[in-house]
Amino acid sequence: MLNLSKPVTAEGCKVVRIANQLDATDRAVFLQAIDDSATWSSYRLELELKARGIRVSNDTIMMHRRGVCSCQS
Repeated sequence: MLNLSKPVTAEGCKVVRIANQLDATDRAVFLQAIDDSATWSSYRLELELKARGIRVSNDTIMMHRRGVCSCQS
């Protein structure tokens, strides 16, 4: 039968790929915002990041927060 498993990529999901492209200070701020769902809704975070030239969808942020993205094992 079908042997399907959740895909895990070596590069990680888009959240991780973006974080890896940032300098250490920006990476820390970015990841803190990603982890802070009480302060940052995924939609508001998407808008604020877009205003700063970083394109990541609120769906991608939500999937990462829930642990259902491609970088989670």
